[in-house]
Amino acid sequence: METPDALIHRTELKRIDDALVHIIRNAIDHGIEDEKTRFNLRKGSGKISISLHSENSANILTIKDDGVGLDPQKFAAIAVEKALISAEESLALSDQEKINLIFMPGFTSKTEITELSGQGVGMDAVNDIMKELNGEISLHSDLGAGTSFTLTFPSQIQNPSIGVRH
Repeated sequence: METPDALIHRTELKRIDDALVHIIRNAIDHGIEDEKTRFNLRKGSGKISISLHSENSANILTIKDDGVGLDPQKFAAIAVEKALISAEESLALSDQEKINLIFMPGFTSKTEITELSGQGVGMDAVNDIMKELNGEISLHSDLGAGTSFTLTFPSQIQNPSIGVRH
């Protein structure tokens, strides 16, 4: 008997697709270093991986890149500069909380808008999508090694035996 590892209803698939577009665009535009930098760092070609599995009636989607990673101090400075938080508030944040500033409306680390990113709506939109799906988003980042986003959302498929062959 074969069963799919994860089942996603078509209505949630469209919303997940929207979230994936934002995350992958950010990975390409912000995360993966340019070819010359990667060569100098001996990193080879940039990699983005996507995995999906089910666990306890939830779908878990993970998107990882092997890029530059997220700098908590830089994120805090940007948020203060854009008046999203005060300097005093930034001092009280942990490194993880500073990285999570990426989900604030209006936050962008780009100084110019490109076709891929820089408008300050991408990761905020992903956060909103996850709330719509009664899900959660978390991220982990290592400077110089990359970033991973984990999207966890309940499966809308009520009967997981659909499509099972006996």
